[in-house]
Amino acid sequence: MSEHHNHTYTIQSPKGGHRTFRVRTQPADADFAAGKTVVELLTGADNTSSYTSFGFLRDDKRVQLFRTKQNEHFLTLSKMLSQFILLGDECQLARMGYTCMTSKLCRRCGRKLTTPESITAGIGPECAAKAGL
Repeated sequence: MSEHHNHTYTIQSPKGGHRTFRVRTQPADADFAAGKTVVELLTGADNTSSYTSFGFLRDDKRVQLFRTKQNEHFLTLSKMLSQFILLGDECQLARMGYTCMTSKLCRRCGRKLTTPESITAGIGPECAAKAGL
């Protein structure tokens, strides 16, 4: 399938906002979508668990939206994710001013970083404050 399984990505808009996506393959014994690759959007404050699933990653590396998520919002997000990350077409969106980052772990505490500023710095805001940065 794809080398993009089991990663978290943050896409930053040229206007300054960002969206964080998680792409992960469900375990073979999972109750939901066993063995399938699920695409999720970070929708809450906890960047390890506050995700809303909105589709599957198909064999052609495009996102197939769930029936309940087939609206303009999720259609736009799925197209962006497919083009920018999964199809490797970074040039098209980069020309429009978007940047894409793969999430990293905080160099101090090991927690996942999902905001553009923290990914770039390699340290989260709480750890940066404790370290006096």
